[in-house]
Amino acid sequence: MSNELYPFEALTIQGGATDSIAAMTRKKAAKTDIYEGKNQFIAVILKPLTEGTGFTQEEVAGQVGTEAPDNSAGTHGKIYGFKIRIISANSPHAFLPEPCYDTTNTAINGMIQDMHTTALSREGTYANGDEVYVQLEKTDFSYNLDSCWIIGPTNSNQGTYSSNLDCLTVKDAFGGKTIDGAVVVPSGAPCADTTPATSDWARITLIDVLRKKSTDVLPLDGGSIGVAHYASSGLEKLYKGMGDTITKKYFGDRTVNDLITFSKGKNWCKGTTLTGQNDDGTGCYSTEWWRIGMERFVQDPKSKEIQSKIWLAKTGNAAKKVAEGHGWVTSRQFAIAAGITNSLGPTGFRVLATKAGWDSEKTLRAYVVGANQVPPAASDPKRNKKLSDQASQRRHWQRRMDRINNYFPCKSLTGASSNV
Repeated sequence: MSNELYPFEALTIQGGATDSIAAMTRKKAAKTDIYEGKNQFIAVILKPLTEGTGFTQEEVAGQVGTEAPDNSAGTHGKIYGFKIRIISANSPHAFLPEPCYDTTNTAINGMIQDMHTTALSREGTYANGDEVYVQLEKTDFSYNLDSCWIIGPTNSNQGTYSSNLDCLTVKDAFGGKTIDGAVVVPSGAPCADTTPATSDWARITLIDVLRKKSTDVLPLDGGSIGVAHYASSGLEKLYKGMGDTITKKYFGDRTVNDLITFSKGKNWCKGTTLTGQNDDGTGCYSTEWWRIGMERFVQDPKSKEIQSKIWLAKTGNAAKKVAEGHGWVTSRQFAIAAGITNSLGPTGFRVLATKAGWDSEKTLRAYVVGANQVPPAASDPKRNKKLSDQASQRRHWQRRMDRINNYFPCKSLTGASSNV
């Protein structure tokens, strides 16, 4: 069991709650051989995440392991989200506190619910307490307990589930001071860790924090590609990493410069597509030869290596160099710099970090709450849509912070306290 201290940031961000801490518990709970050969479980609905609206395609794409099983119930076009607790025998959620329904402790109840797995469904009519079958994605040695799919209702005990546990204080819910050896501390405690970064920080950031698929070819932002979702002007780096031999092979004898010129002519592949939205018909993704070329390229055996090298050279190492210039030295700090740079670009990261006084923890919090976002004007006819899109982005950034906290927990906090 480790002696690492763990920042309790997520409690201060709406919608994020304790996912960052729960991720460690879920990960540990899933590592056992008693589930061998099993991937479907009975679960209970704790609460909806998408009241009537459903997730956007971008939000679903941001989830982990969201390939919908063929036997998932529901025919609606939307994808709905719920927090669920697995109640089968030997539940992998047994390590998590059980929610209570005391209305005087709604904040604590909501926090505990948010620690549980996010379940996606094509059916949006499930109510709190309904029992459902869920299908978990198997990983190399365990299960993915971050997200799963609902297969359908169990048709028994609908709406009858309730916890028999007394409501807990936050401190009691987490067993006192630690979760899996990580100390729970109040939000805002500055990280005083100065341990030099390990050699694998960039690999962990790319694979475990960003969690994009090297085979992704998405309409997002007019065309987003691969392991880092290269899009807009970032596609220039991808083209140059391919080289003329590969671009000619997959894009109809076009050279790197041909692809750069084409992309620039389409406003760097976005056309008139709004940031964070799918191609509106004017982006590169809507151009058949470009989309098919990308789909063929990402399947090339050399593609993943090419993409990873580009990310390390152009994003990972570049972000590290900038961060080092302001005294950042730890794996956590470099992961923060690279993760934000991957979202906002080098300039976006510099602006945010400058506003935060180059304090890595303040920079991370500013990123998650959308300090870089400019609210639409009250007179903007698309104000509600833009506000919704910005909220969607913040939820995505929250998930990124959760993963940074999970894989790069702070090892030393100044003024840390366990009295939550």
